[in-house]
Order: sequence, then structure tokens, then C-alpha cells
Amino acid sequence: MQHPNKNSLYCLSYPRSGSSWFRYCFAFITGADIDKPGLLCSSHWQTDKKYKIENCYDVANILLLRNYKEAIFSEVKNIILTNPVAFIAHVLEFVQRNSTGSISEIAMKTINSPMPKTAQEAENIFFDLKVEQHVSDFLLSNLPTFNNRIVDKEHRIGVEHVLSSSLIYHCHFALQLRRYYELLEYHNKIVNANPNKALLIRYEDFIQNSPLELNNMIDFMKCNNLISPKTTRLYKTKLDELNNNIEFHKNLSINKYRSKGNRGSSFNKDVSHSSNHRKEFLMQMDNVLKKKNLELYNQYLSDYEEKEVQ
Repeated sequence: MQHPNKNSLYCLSYPRSGSSWFRYCFAFITGADIDKPGLLCSSHWQTDKKYKIENCYDVANILLLRNYKEAIFSEVKNIILTNPVAFIAHVLEFVQRNSTGSISEIAMKTINSPMPKTAQEAENIFFDLKVEQHVSDFLLSNLPTFNNRIVDKEHRIGVEHVLSSSLIYHCHFALQLRRYYELLEYHNKIVNANPNKALLIRYEDFIQNSPLELNNMIDFMKCNNLISPKTTRLYKTKLDELNNNIEFHKNLSINKYRSKGNRGSSFNKDVSHSSNHRKEFLMQMDNVLKKKNLELYNQYLSDYEEKEVQ
């Protein structure tokens, strides 16, 4: 495990929030090898086992923030379509990282065992690891829990239908909400402790105007003494080069992303993963995060809240 490097830029993001495109642009502008920790350290976990930064609030941090409904729906659908049991590896990693004693030992044992082949085997793992207790604050009402497994699935479609039919999918979904929340909470702690060391890049702005957000990123690096004035000028020249042929680079980035077996990924701003879900279900997601931390929600997430129909 590496301790925080004060000469590195830590970029955190929930999956499906533009990190692949951001890392592609960063590599083009800086010439850095983004596959190795160095100038840029990126992660989808606030408690990444590679970097011990969870209690460190004086590192330069960028948070890529996307509408939580769009990001989480996209990630969950990708996991289900790719491998319906692959997500259990994520759960095991999380439990091992956040538990001690017997639970951690069970997680390690399970990681080294064959992955479950049936829903019942997967459910048994969730029960043994007490997954529900880790995500209790992020469970949605009227969906399966260990105490309530019978749910009326009438009129439920998309991700909501999957969650309604499966206890383990509901717990996994709640874990995604917790992951998203913890990334935002960590960023906000840096904002409060060292505001000059925190930069927020909203996915929607980044996709619409990548050069502007990347220019802000370069200025942020200079402000934190990660690069010199000379290097700043060099990076901005590379940014101009990227911008002059940006559609070409977007296609390269998407093709690289898909070559690794990932689904989706496009720069089509009209794609909506939440549009085919019931408003009541979307509002439940809002309420979970508002109940967890209303001040944090109002500061960062209120623009994504479902509006009541007048």
C-alpha cells in the first residue's frame, strides 16, 4: 500500500463518470503513463487499497461527478449484461476493506474460492458476510431485504425490476450508492480543509466542453505546484492540439474503452439511463442521499433531484 504522494494528482470518480475520457486526455496532454501510479492516480474507490488517502485531506484531488442515477444505472446494467455474478467480486473487495475479524477472514476465504454459480449460492455469501449491515443506510424502500423477500413487481421495469426480483442485486445497488456517496464525502472534506486542493469536474460539463474543463485542470495543477509555468504552457499547447482534432480523439478513446470488454461509453448527451424508470423510484434514490447528508446533497446533488410534477 502506497502512502499519499504530495506530487501526484488524485482523480476519484464513480464508474461511468467520464474517467476513461479524462485519463485519455490527461495522457495526451502530459505524456504520462496513466496505467502506472505517477503524476495521475485515479480510482473508483474512496478507500482504494493502492493509495492510503482516505484520511488525508491535503492532496490535490479532482472529483469527476455525474448524475448518480445515470452513473449507477449505467454501471449496474453493464455488470448484469457482462456477467451476472461478477459484481460479487466487488462486494467481497469492499467488505474485506471495511471489515475486521471474522468477516474479513470470510471475505478473504471467499475471494480465493470459486465464484458462485447460482443465486442461492450468492445469497448465502451475502448472508455470511453480513453485506446488508454495510449498506443499511442506502437500501431503498419496497425492495427485498433479508427481512422482506416478497415484493410486488407490477409495473416495474429496467433496473428497478432487477432489484425487485433479487435481494443480492438490491444490496449491490445500495453498495453503489454508498460508493458514490463516500467519493463525494471525501472530496467535500478536502474542500473544507484545503479548498485550493479540490477541483470538481461535472461529467455533463466535461462532455459538453472538454477543453474548458481540461484547461481548468491544468491551472489547478499549476496552482498546487504539480507543474511549473513552463510545463503549464507546454500542456496548454498540447490541449490546443487535442481540441483541434477532438472528434478523432473521442473515437480513439471510445474504441480503447470498448477493446477492454466494456459496454456503452459514448458522447451522446441524449442518452438517458433513468428515463424509463418510474419517478417514484428515482425519488427514492434522491431521498436516500438526502437522508444520509442533506447539506452535502444540497451543495452538490440538488440539480439531479427529481422535480415534483405540478
